Amino acid sequence: TAEPARDIIAAFGKLPAIVQLRETSSRTACRFPTEIEKGFSMPTPHLNVLVRVEGYFQLDAEARLEIGDRAGALEDCVQLFRLSDAFGSELFVITFLVRGTVLDRVCAVIHEGLTSGSWTRDDLAALEGKLASQNLIEAYRFAMAGERAAATTEMERHSKMSLSQIRAIYAAYGVDGGIWLFPRGWFYTNILKLNELHDTILTPLSLVNGNEPEFIPQHPIIVPEFNGLDHYRYLLAKIIMRTFASIEDNMLFRQTQLSQARIACALERARLATGSYPETLESLAPSFVVPKDICDGKPMRYRRTASGYELWSVGKNRLDEGGKTNPKEKGERKQPDWLWKLELRAAK
Repeated sequence: TAEPARDIIAAFGKLPAIVQLRETSSRTACRFPTEIEKGFSMPTPHLNVLVRVEGYFQLDAEARLEIGDRAGALEDCVQLFRLSDAFGSELFVITFLVRGTVLDRVCAVIHEGLTSGSWTRDDLAALEGKLASQNLIEAYRFAMAGERAAATTEMERHSKMSLSQIRAIYAAYGVDGGIWLFPRGWFYTNILKLNELHDTILTPLSLVNGNEPEFIPQHPIIVPEFNGLDHYRYLLAKIIMRTFASIEDNMLFRQTQLSQARIACALERARLATGSYPETLESLAPSFVVPKDICDGKPMRYRRTASGYELWSVGKNRLDEGGKTNPKEKGERKQPDWLWKLELRAAK
């Protein structure tokens, strides 16, 4: 109709999955009925639904901002944070990645509300608190621990199977290469190598004196090729670990987005109080907590523009390129610097 935003809100309000999620969100101990004990065989039917539902919450929130219903948009953001928290109890990387897309959605809604000047000081304070509660470094370690445990358990179980059972299992995954002829001890060799590789990847993300590290230094995430006989000896460990090569970059980008959204809320609160954005991020202290760049531990880079500001991280290459982006690269995560750019729109 002539009011598409209201049409969207009315339509989404009737979708059973969204209605159910709204009703259960007040029960903060609710979790999806995943069967962790099944390891890699754990069914995850809820993920397919939630990948779609998170998009509905984002569009509903943006529609509410369009009609001036900032309270409704804030409630949609709370729903998305609730989904993120629910994923925190699930052990595997796939749910960690879905959680990242949920937080990407909520950051997009926050950005839209900032661009339109919709959020109140109380809204911004509530959003800051929710953003601060999301610790993706811890979530990444938790997910990788689940993957390590599941892979170790699976390979130990396979070492006790008959040759025909082993061959059937790996053939179903398109992997044969004579795995069914492995000496049984090679399964344990792969368990050892897999755990060594996990340690190599996760050591830079370890707690420091019981606290989260201020930043994650650049370090190679390389799974060796294993030449000669080692190619076969460590084949299972190599197949499993290669799937994790880009997960850390994903985590760093999502955590950076959360930090930038949190700083953006503080900048907006400062603008509402003084009428303009501050000259520097340092001037936000001590009134606001300003998280540092997780990629190098230094303050996030910031500059004011004619109608807003630019806020950027040095990104995965750990080089400050002045907020540079490359239009030839598809996807924000592949950009030289990870940029949060905001330009205030004129009021309607």
